[in-house]
Amino acid sequence: MQRQSFYARLELNHHAILLSSVAPYDTVTLLTTPMTLNGDVWSPPGVSAAQRDSILNATPPVFVSADSSRVKVSPTGVVSVVRTTNAATVRIIATRQIGDVTRADTALVRVIENATPPVIDTFTIRPDSAALANNEILVLALTAKDASGATIPDVVTYLRSSNPAIIGLGGTAGAGHDVTFVKALRYAGTVKITSSAYVYGKTVSDSFTLNAKYPINSDVTIKLSRGQGGRMQWSLAKRELNMSKGGTVRWQYEGDSLLLADSIALRPVSIVFERPDDALPAIPPAQNSGSGNIVNMIDNAGRYRRFLAVGRHKFTIQPVGIEGVVVVHE
Repeated sequence: MQRQSFYARLELNHHAILLSSVAPYDTVTLLTTPMTLNGDVWSPPGVSAAQRDSILNATPPVFVSADSSRVKVSPTGVVSVVRTTNAATVRIIATRQIGDVTRADTALVRVIENATPPVIDTFTIRPDSAALANNEILVLALTAKDASGATIPDVVTYLRSSNPAIIGLGGTAGAGHDVTFVKALRYAGTVKITSSAYVYGKTVSDSFTLNAKYPINSDVTIKLSRGQGGRMQWSLAKRELNMSKGGTVRWQYEGDSLLLADSIALRPVSIVFERPDDALPAIPPAQNSGSGNIVNMIDNAGRYRRFLAVGRHKFTIQPVGIEGVVVVHE
């Protein structure tokens, strides 16, 4: 029997659809493909293509329209217009169960009353920058035009990030649909953003590459917890912190209010840097900002230091002897 863990997601052939209320632009057929986690078509190991097809034929997808008074869908995935949606969209949800695993995917459908819809000739989506830092947001610019250069309105777009852990998607109509911006998240790296649309019978797509930089501002969290026998113990939430050159790091305590109150007797601690001259004051000056080692950190307010030198900046929390490192990237 197939290993169900290989069935990671369900993939529709169209996700963002613009239809007309007038034939022949009033229908489209949705197809589903089971996929693995790394983006390959799902196939149980040791099973022939015919056996795989037999498994899939025994478990056909189920299609449901969120508003069948405007857009309906048949059991085989044929989407048909009932009436216009105008600026709104209708969700078509496909689900498929294989063994005990069920996955789903969604398409958005917009229907405009247009007897002679234009033929899309140009479709591009571009950022206004090629790089993002942590938590920065990039608004995207969509271009959809016919052969004469006239803009085609009401186009619904679908975006996919090649690595959602680095660059995530955001928008107004649900994740991945009608996306208006992308956002850099926790990690650094190069990510491909792909946009696609189905516009009056024609499938179009475009892509661009974004470089996600390490964050400018980050925290080093000194955690307080109770160990065996209720004994207070210290630890670092993260011993290695990656950040961009010129960024500011905040050192802070973390723990519930009672725990923090009980730990006063165990403080103060000091943050001792291997190279104190590289730990500079924050800009603009923040509360508790200074240079060099952080001495006698007793209250719950953060302490700030800025780093310009690229490389590894080791530090030790004294007197408990916990070591960490701030890694500064160009």
